[in-house]
Amino acid sequence: MRVIVTGAASGIGRAIAERLLADGHQVVALDLRPVDLPGADCHALDQGDPSSIDRALAAITGPVDGLVNSAGLPPRPGNEAQLLRVNLIGLKHLTGAVLDRLTPGGAVVTIASRAGHAWRENLTQAKAALTLDWDDDVAGFCAREGIDALRAYALSKEALILWTRQMTAPLIARDLRMNALCPAAVETPLLEDFARLQSAESIARNAARTARMGRVADIAPVAAFLLSPDSGWIKGEALALDGGLSAIAEAEALGL
Repeated sequence: MRVIVTGAASGIGRAIAERLLADGHQVVALDLRPVDLPGADCHALDQGDPSSIDRALAAITGPVDGLVNSAGLPPRPGNEAQLLRVNLIGLKHLTGAVLDRLTPGGAVVTIASRAGHAWRENLTQAKAALTLDWDDDVAGFCAREGIDALRAYALSKEALILWTRQMTAPLIARDLRMNALCPAAVETPLLEDFARLQSAESIARNAARTARMGRVADIAPVAAFLLSPDSGWIKGEALALDGGLSAIAEAEALGL
C-alpha cells in the first residue's frame, strides 16, 4: 500500500507515517517543514497555497492507495482566515486532486477533532464554511460570523465532519471511501496553543476524566486500520478517539 500523509513532520501525522512504514507500506510524506523520515518519499507542502499543493502532487508519480489528511494549523489569535484556508479549503483542494489518483478500494483518513462534536448545533455555519473556496473573502466571512481563532478551529473540524458524510455516496460509486478521526486533546506541540486560548484547568479536568491525555500512539494504529482493506465496510464515519470523553459527556446529558 502506498499512502500520502500530510503533516508528516511531527505529531499525529508523523506517528501515522511511522506506523505505516513499520507495517511495510510506502509513505509519501508532505509538510511545510522539512520531513526527516527515513524510508519515506518527502516533499514540501504549504496547504494554504493552491500552487504549492499542485506542485507537491505533480512531483508524486505512480499509483496511490490512500491519503491521510493530518496537516493543519492550531488556533492562534488573528489566524482565523488562514486557519480556514489551510484546515478546510486547502485540505479539500488536495483531497479532491488525490481522489482522482486513488486506486480502486482506496481510502482517505482525515484528522478532524472532538472540537467538531457540535456540528449539529452549528450546522448552518458549518455548511456555509464548507462552501468557502480560494477566491472567497475568508477574512470577511470570519468578521461577519464573529469567528475568533478558537471558533475557526472548531468550525474547520465541524465542516470536515460534514464533508466526510457528504462524500460517502459519491465515493462509494467510485469504489473509494473516506472517514474522519476525532481525537480529544493529544500530547503534541500543538497542545500549547490550545492551552493559551482555553482554560488549562478544563484540559486537565478532561484528561483526569479519561485517566490520561491522548497520545499519538493511540491514533496511528486506528488510522492504519482505516486505510486497510480490513476496514472496507466503514465509510463516512467520524470516529471519536477521546478515551471515552464523548460517551461520558453524553451519558451525563442523558441523565444516565
